[in-house]
Amino acid sequence: QTLLTRVTEHATVLESAQERKAELEADVLHHKRTVETVESRIPALQADIKRAASKKQFKMAARLKAEIKALEASKAESQAKAAEFQDQLDVEFDKVEQLEKEAADLAKQLDDAESAADEHRLQFVSQHSRRLRRRLDRLHEKQQQQQQQQEQEQEQEQATEENAADARVRAEECRLLEAQLESYDSEMFELRSKHNWASDFPPVDDPTDSEPESQEDEKEEVNQQEEPEEPEEQEDQEEQEEQEEQEQPNE
Repeated sequence: QTLLTRVTEHATVLESAQERKAELEADVLHHKRTVETVESRIPALQADIKRAASKKQFKMAARLKAEIKALEASKAESQAKAAEFQDQLDVEFDKVEQLEKEAADLAKQLDDAESAADEHRLQFVSQHSRRLRRRLDRLHEKQQQQQQQQEQEQEQEQATEENAADARVRAEECRLLEAQLESYDSEMFELRSKHNWASDFPPVDDPTDSEPESQEDEKEEVNQQEEPEEPEEQEDQEEQEEQEEQEQPNE
C-alpha cells in the first residue's frame, strides 16, 4: 500500500468522522433547545392553572395540568437523549482529534517523500544539464572551426557538398541539445522554486567532472591528429550514452 493511498483512505475516514461529529452536535443542540422551550412554557401554564382555579374553571385547570405533565415528560426525554448524544459526541470528538493528528503526520510523510523525489530528480536533471552544456560547447567550437574551414575553402573554391551536409547535421544536433538543455533548466527552476532551494542546490557528484575540460580538449586534439578522416570514438560513445540516458523514464 503506497503512502499516497494511505493518505487518501485516511482522508475519507476523517471526513466521515467529522460528518458524524457534526450530526451529533446538531442532535445535542436540538434536544437542549427542546428542554429550554419546555422550561420556558411551564411557568406560564402554571400561572394559567392558578387563574383557572381562582375562577373555579376546574376542567381548564385539569387540561393545563395534563399539558404540563406532557411537557415535563417531553423535557425528561429530551434531556435523556441530549445526554446520550453528548456521550457519543465526546467519543466522536476524541476520534476526530486522533484522526486529525494522524492526517497531519501522513501529510508530513507525503511532503517529505515528495521533497526527496524532487531532490533526486533535480540531481538527475542537473547532472545531465551540465553534460549537455559541455557537449554544446564542444559542438559550437567545432561549428566555428568548420565555418572557418568552409570560408577558406570557398575562397579557394574547394567547398564540397559533404562539408555542407555535415554542417547541417551539426547545426540540427545543436538545436536539439539546446532545446533539451532549456527543458532541463526550466525543470530545475520549478523544482528549486517549489522547495525554496538555492540555485546551486544540490551539489552534483558527476564522475565526468573529475576530468578537466582542458584534458577533454587535449584528448580530442590527439584523436583528430591520429584519425583525421574518421569520427571521434569518444564523441560517438558519449552521444550513445547520452541517448540511452535520455530514453530512460523520468523517475
